[in-house]
Amino acid sequence: MLGTRFIESEHEDHVYLCNRSGVCVRATPVGALQGQLLTAPDGEIWRSNGLPSALGVRLGECLEAVVESRGIARFMIQDDSPSPSTVTYACQVMPASVEGQLDGVSIRLHPLTAPSDQIQTGDMLRRLMDTLPTAALMLRLADWKCVYGNEAAAMLLGCEASDLIGEELSARFERASDPASMIEALFQKGHLDGFESALIDNDRQEVPVTIFGSHAFANGHQTALLLLTRREPGYGQLAMTGRDALTGLLDRNQILDRLQQATRRATARGKIVATLFVDLDRFKEVNDSYGHGVGDELLAVMATRLTRCVRHYESVGRIGGDEFVVVLENLDDVGEATRVAEEIERTLSQPARLGSLCLLIGGSVGISYFPFDGKTGEQLIQSADQAMYLGKRGGSQASS
Repeated sequence: MLGTRFIESEHEDHVYLCNRSGVCVRATPVGALQGQLLTAPDGEIWRSNGLPSALGVRLGECLEAVVESRGIARFMIQDDSPSPSTVTYACQVMPASVEGQLDGVSIRLHPLTAPSDQIQTGDMLRRLMDTLPTAALMLRLADWKCVYGNEAAAMLLGCEASDLIGEELSARFERASDPASMIEALFQKGHLDGFESALIDNDRQEVPVTIFGSHAFANGHQTALLLLTRREPGYGQLAMTGRDALTGLLDRNQILDRLQQATRRATARGKIVATLFVDLDRFKEVNDSYGHGVGDELLAVMATRLTRCVRHYESVGRIGGDEFVVVLENLDDVGEATRVAEEIERTLSQPARLGSLCLLIGGSVGISYFPFDGKTGEQLIQSADQAMYLGKRGGSQASS
C-alpha cells in the first residue's frame, strides 16, 4: 500500500495544504494564507495576496471530490487582478496527509509565462538536455575541456553542473589512455558505441560507465557529445564491502552514504530527495511454506524488479530481510516519487516463476522527503518506514 506525505516547494510554484474543510494548514510562499478558508466563494483571501479570486469557487467545487475519490483535479485559471500583465496558472489538487491522516489536499499553482515569438534554439536544447535522466557532457576534443554538462552528469560525478564548465575532463578517467582511444574511435567510426571506461568522482570514488557519443565541427572546434550510463558490476565481480551478498544491491551503510550525498546536493541545488521504504507482502508465508532457499531466490527476483523501476543513477539497497530502500534525488515535486512508488507496487505484484512454482506476493511502499521528514539518512528511512506502515494498516488497496 502506498503511504505518502506532503512537502513544501522552495521553487516558483505555489503549494498549499488544507484540511477537508478547506482551511489552509501549510502555505508557501504566501504564508498569510495559513489558517485561512481557501474555499470561500468570494475569493477575497486569494485576491488580497495577488492570486486569482476565482480559486475560492473552483477549490470549493473539487476539494470534497478529491478527498473522497483519492483522485487528482487539474484546471487552468487566469489572474483577475487589474495588472496589465495577466498571468495564467495551472492548478493541480491532489490528496495529501494532514497530521498523519490522508484526508486533506495539496494545491499546487504553477504560473505559466506567455510564449515568446522567438524560439531560442540553443537555450531550448540546453533545457531539454538538463531534463534527460542520462548523463550528458559536451567537450572540445582538442583539450577535453567541458563546454556543457547536464544535471545527471553532475550527479554522476558528485559536483555542480556549473563546476563542470571549463574542466579538463581527461583528468577524470581512471585509465589515462581512454581519452585518446575514444578520439580514435570517434574519427574512425564517427561515433562511440558502448565504450567501457571508469571516471573518478569528486569523492575520489571510481564510477564505472558505458559511453555513447558522436562528434561534429562547431564554433571552430571539433566538439564531442558523450552520453554516460553507470555500469554496475556483475554479481561475480561484486566487491565484498558495500553490497548485499544475496541481491547485489547496496547494503544499509552504502544506502545511508548515498542518502548523505543526495541530501548534500539537494541542499545546494534547492531540490528534493525522496526515500522509498519497500516491504514485501506475504514474504514470510513463502519462507514458511517452501523454505529459505526459495525465499532467497524470490528476494533476488524482487531486487532485480526494483532496479528496473528507477533510473540508472538512482540508488537501491536492501537493509535487511525483505526490506528495501530506494533513493530518488533531483526532484521538484511529490508526484515524481509517487509515480515511482506506484510503479514499484505494480511491478512487485506480478507473479514470480521459480522453477515449477508461481508465487504471487506484492510490496508496500512508504515515502519520506528531505528536508521535510528528516535531516539524516536514518531519520528519512524511519519516516518512510512509518509512512509504509500507516499505508499498509489503513489502506484498502493492500493485497490480500
